Order: sequence, then structure tokens, then C-alpha cells
Amino acid sequence: MATDPLSPITPQGWSGKLHHVANGLVVLVLFGFSLVTYVGLPDRFPVHFDGAGRPDGWMDKSWLAWLALPLTALGMWAIMALSAKAVDWGRRHPKYLSIPNKEKFLALPPEKQEPVWREMKAIVHWMAVPVNAMMLYAQVSIHHMATSGASQMAVWPLFAFLGGMLLTTIWLIIRMVRSVKRAVAEP
Repeated sequence: MATDPLSPITPQGWSGKLHHVANGLVVLVLFGFSLVTYVGLPDRFPVHFDGAGRPDGWMDKSWLAWLALPLTALGMWAIMALSAKAVDWGRRHPKYLSIPNKEKFLALPPEKQEPVWREMKAIVHWMAVPVNAMMLYAQVSIHHMATSGASQMAVWPLFAFLGGMLLTTIWLIIRMVRSVKRAVAEP
């Protein structure tokens, strides 16, 4: 079955939607936590921290201030979804793409290219997961500091999330390269 090379790419099956489920769960938990905990917030809460995790910026309690991180996470998810649409654009304008074995890959029939295009979109979607998880951690930490009187936020989890973003990037690039190699190598 031939595929129109200019048609938008859609995820297939459960694995093609897993990144949406992961992002959706993180954003949903972040919003749920924020909505449930708003009532117990003090009149001022920390919103910025130095490198050691000590607060150096504060905000007065308001719904907008408290929902800033959940709204940012939702925005991140939307930006990644729009960025994934750029893969469809790249499919129509392949000269702007930087992929391994580009000439061989573009010479393949559309049905052989399809799994690689799908993989490219998944890469963009997966990038939002550790970023949004880090925002969830930050919101929980801010709440803990605001309500418990703690003077410092643990920063090692932030480095763990940054490491997670790096590992996610490396993992996704490896998947992408393997996907192209597999498509080019198949008879």
C-alpha cells in the first residue's frame, strides 16, 4: 500500500501514542497537585532559587502565580506538538533535513520512509516528558518550602532531570539513526 509522501504522519498503535500519554499524565498530575494545594499556600511563596536551592525570588499568592508552572508545562507540550508538525514540513522540503544517509533514505519508496518519519515526530514529543517532569518536581518543592518552612530545595533531583533530558536526547538520536539505517538496509 503506497503512502502519499506529502500526507501528515500520524502515530500508529499504542507505542505511537505513549509519549502523549506520558506528557498528559505529567501535566495532569501537575495541574491536579497545583489546584488541590492552592488553598494551603501562604500569602507569599518562593518562585526562584539560587544554585544551592535557596529561594531568591518570591511572589504573592494568586492563581496565576501558582499556576505558572502548570501553564508553562502545558505550553511546552503544545510547542513540542507544533514542533512535531515541522517534521511534516521537513518531509515536503527534505533539503533542509539533516539525517544520516539522506540521499539513500530519500530515494526509498514512501512506505519504507514512513517508520522513520514517525520516529522523528516521536523524538520531538518525548523531549517534553523530562522537561515537564522537572516542572512537576519544582512545583512540589515550591509547595513544600512554602508550607514547611524549609530553607532550601534539594537540587540533586534537578540535575537528575537534566541528566534525564540528556539521556533522552541521546537515546532518541540513536533510535533515529538506527531507524534510518534499517530503512536504507532493507531490500
